[in-house]
Amino acid sequence: MYKNKIIFGFFLICVVMIIPMRTIAEQPYPDSIKALLSSAGSDTAKINLLLKLAKENSWADIITAEQYAKDALELSQQINYKKGLAYSQFGLSRFYGDYDFDLSEKLLLQSLQYATKVHDSSLMASIYCSIGNLKSSIDFPQEAQKYYGKSLDIFLKQHKDSAVAVIYNNLGVLHDMMYPDSLSNEYYLRAAEINKRTKNYL
Repeated sequence: MYKNKIIFGFFLICVVMIIPMRTIAEQPYPDSIKALLSSAGSDTAKINLLLKLAKENSWADIITAEQYAKDALELSQQINYKKGLAYSQFGLSRFYGDYDFDLSEKLLLQSLQYATKVHDSSLMASIYCSIGNLKSSIDFPQEAQKYYGKSLDIFLKQHKDSAVAVIYNNLGVLHDMMYPDSLSNEYYLRAAEINKRTKNYL
């Protein structure tokens, strides 16, 4: 019951696996997307565009979004673009988190390796949060708490209020699961105060 409150797939702007896919040239992209990719110029620019498209389509068209992320991963592998590898694997992990925990966790850990190499602390914090969500969903609350703590430390230092509120909410859920006490309410109230201050009424 409490697990359903957790905000899964948290994403900010959570050995490389080879995922079978068609090449970018073979994709039945709309002409407008083909034009954007053609004008992108460099491979890294194409990867960044594909990642942006994956994010923008993640709520409306998950199948298309997944394919954009796969294409970004494939192209990143071809040119060993570490930032692209980090973000594409993180993006792909979101699509499997609800039904294939092992694959989602594997992608997150691979993403974390590359995020660490390119010193992208914001992505690292998002990955920690996503791993925490996975651990919570399969009833490993102590491990989830550890990863949420790592994520919270980074987001507090970066003054990313919305992300901090998400972590506080998830920590509240964990305390409800492990040992219901007044601390769970304290975390919920911290999240509520931040969201009220930032007008995040959702």
